[in-house]
Amino acid sequence: MLVEKIMYAIQCDNCKEILEDGEGFSYWASIGKAEEKAMEAECHKELGMHYCSKCYSFDSNDNLVINKIQVTT
Repeated sequence: MLVEKIMYAIQCDNCKEILEDGEGFSYWASIGKAEEKAMEAECHKELGMHYCSKCYSFDSNDNLVINKIQVTT
């Protein structure tokens, strides 16, 4: 029997990489679980945008700084 299932992942809005948990998984059965795993992997969410750990930092005033990444499609 063929069963179709929708899976969810979080993609960095800067570098476009699909975020991965510490065990190598990237897709989950619910949006909530995908968000949870992304946050555990040090993803940062700001104003509905997601950033992987290599794409953001905070300055000395605790302001979010997004690293400039050139994405080629």
